[in-house]
Amino acid sequence: MKAVFVHDHVFFKSIDGEIYSASAFPSSAWQRYIDHFDKICVIGRYGGVREDAESNLVRSGRDEVEFNFVSDTSAAKRVLKRRKVFEEIRRHVSCADSVIVRLPSENGLMALKVAEENKIPYAIEVVGCVWDALWNYGSILAKLYAPIAYFRMRAAVRSSPQNLYVTNWFLQKRYPSARHANAVAISNVSINPSKDAGFITQRPKTYESEIVTIGLIGNFKSNYKGIDTAVCAVSLLLKEGVGCELKILGSGDAESYKVLSEKMGVVSQVEFSGSLPNGEPVLKWISSLDVYIQPSRQEGLPRALLEAMSCGKLCGGSTAGGIPELLPKEYLHKPGDHIGLKNVILNLINLESPVNAMLENYNTSLEYAADSLDKKRYDFYSQLRGRVC
Repeated sequence: MKAVFVHDHVFFKSIDGEIYSASAFPSSAWQRYIDHFDKICVIGRYGGVREDAESNLVRSGRDEVEFNFVSDTSAAKRVLKRRKVFEEIRRHVSCADSVIVRLPSENGLMALKVAEENKIPYAIEVVGCVWDALWNYGSILAKLYAPIAYFRMRAAVRSSPQNLYVTNWFLQKRYPSARHANAVAISNVSINPSKDAGFITQRPKTYESEIVTIGLIGNFKSNYKGIDTAVCAVSLLLKEGVGCELKILGSGDAESYKVLSEKMGVVSQVEFSGSLPNGEPVLKWISSLDVYIQPSRQEGLPRALLEAMSCGKLCGGSTAGGIPELLPKEYLHKPGDHIGLKNVILNLINLESPVNAMLENYNTSLEYAADSLDKKRYDFYSQLRGRVC
């Protein structure tokens, strides 16, 4: 029994030919599908050979999973090459027993068309908002395509018999399911927080006497994660006499953000920490922070924020995507609003009872513990398997 998984995610190869990914797709992530299907065919994009794959990415390949890469172009430009990509996807999808599509994804929308033409059972994982993604991408072409992509994705979700949302209400509101559909809310983020919150005992640093360490995790490839917003907010904090530093963990070319840091006069207060393998190294890095921020312009449900909450950190973020489902409104700001982010950070470091806020974050993270989500996820894919003739 073979299932095809389709997304626009970019995968890489190591020098010895193994498949690697950013943190989103470690080899363990495929287990949720392997529990129901003998073989998984992954359709994605190819990022080339990475010499640093073993140290900065996670291994994605495993025996039960094969990878097939379609033409590697940006989501907006791919519209101009649609026929070529569609035929590549048709070749792989038409012989599948079942199809799992993760949206937003141009590859995914084309795979759904093939599945419907061939009456192949399928399910959709709704993990983000395509409007937010394209509108914040930066190019004029992406902005022009944003409303078209939005209505295409909305129609696809509305027509689907099975939808899995990673948020509790945000994505459901923008991309509603039909009444007859099996629609469930199951985060694609599974974490393993400590069962003992006794480590949350200390009051965080106060800016009157110590340097407050603020951190965020985000790829430098686009402005989705609001790194520029964070740099500008730190500049304002320093001008107001707040002793602070900003540490940013992420991969990609950070040159534009280094230039911005120099322009804002905070180059010595901003550290670009590079990238780390997912898991314990990242959690250790988070544990060194006083405040974690997620000033994103576009989100589904951010794993990094949940990991910071599971570490009992004070956290703030934007109102993008599912972030408001995780944090109280007093710790939220509008996307791109560096003044609002500055005020959120001030609210956090001036809390009279910060331990209460830290415990609240930790308790929220428990709702996303792997063992509490696995059963719901298993039932969802079990239903998909049951629809296969």
